[in-house]
Amino acid sequence: MSRTRDIVEIAGEVLEERERAFRFHDGAVTVWLPKSQCEWDAGAKVMHVPEWLASEKGLI
Repeated sequence: MSRTRDIVEIAGEVLEERERAFRFHDGAVTVWLPKSQCEWDAGAKVMHVPEWLASEKGLI
């Protein structure tokens, strides 16, 4: 699978934050996302995730 750099925004909430990862819930799925690959926008309640990772985790 090709790992593109396309970023998607997924609305949801961070349930837990650890040193290297977020436990993220989008309303249907709860997953751990590595901080090295994602960026959380707390104000907008949106996680910016590479498309390949969002697909792999079942978020899209």
